[in-house]
Amino acid sequence: MDLSQPRSMDACSAGVAQDAKSSAAITKVRSVATTFEELCTDHAAARELSIAESVRRGLARSTPSLDLTYGDIGFEAIREGLAAASPPKGGTFVDLGSGSGRAAVAAALLFDLGRCIGIEILTDLHQAATETAQRYKAMRDCLADHPVRTTSSIEFVCGDIFLEGPRVLREADVTFVCCVTWDSAIMHRLAHLLAVEMRPGTKILTVGQPLPAHVELQTSGKGAVSALPHEGAPGVGEVLTVVRFDETWHGLATCEWGREVMVLHEVKKLLATSQRPSVSYPPGPRLLEQHGVSAPQRTKSRDPLAATPSRVQWPSSKRCTIC
Repeated sequence: MDLSQPRSMDACSAGVAQDAKSSAAITKVRSVATTFEELCTDHAAARELSIAESVRRGLARSTPSLDLTYGDIGFEAIREGLAAASPPKGGTFVDLGSGSGRAAVAAALLFDLGRCIGIEILTDLHQAATETAQRYKAMRDCLADHPVRTTSSIEFVCGDIFLEGPRVLREADVTFVCCVTWDSAIMHRLAHLLAVEMRPGTKILTVGQPLPAHVELQTSGKGAVSALPHEGAPGVGEVLTVVRFDETWHGLATCEWGREVMVLHEVKKLLATSQRPSVSYPPGPRLLEQHGVSAPQRTKSRDPLAATPSRVQWPSSKRCTIC
């Protein structure tokens, strides 16, 4: 901008209006952040609840089929990640492994959503989330006396995400998963669940590691859906669908134990064939290229944020230091 030239009154007025709008937005975020902390159980207390129940019930903290490690990301990271996902007005947000409910509350406060749903397997954390939801509802019902305006509903379900997930994921517009310490077997099982239930164009925000690049599903004539085995191909009369999880955005989440990568994925579904294909399985990039879609090419990079989303080299596994 050339500061030597005088600005017109219209330009000055526009600048003042823009500054006022930016100031109002900052004030709103600060009000929401304050409300968020007032409503939610803090990280340390939630972590203690998680550990205490695991010990009381004799549950292993981390196995190839179940991971009970507690971890929350900060309010600002949730806000940034969900802003990148751009949830639609009146849409549905789902948190798989919702802990004490912090992500669902943040989503409800920040965006004009219809429903915010969390699923948590540990009963003590679920109870803490339920109490948070009650405080949120009391605040929401007294809008005239509160600086934060929201109409989103919050609900929490106590159960296994793989059993309860199908009931809510079909309606989800944005799904959130903090999966920093999850084993690769759990991640592939998660990817299959999301591939079956989520609609094309919907978004998935993960923290700590990305989803597998794609999942292959075969559908029988009776409508049953299953993951394609590592060896083999669809039988006669079966339909193969390739579900891709395209990485569209990366960010950094500040956590109690350090920083983690956030990855936003978009669900894309490709109908591959209704007959026995001529290619060998698993087809991987060959099948995708056959349908005019280039498979993501990842190259080595020390800093994931220094590369474009389709050129990131992800580690095979990632662990954090929390209990």
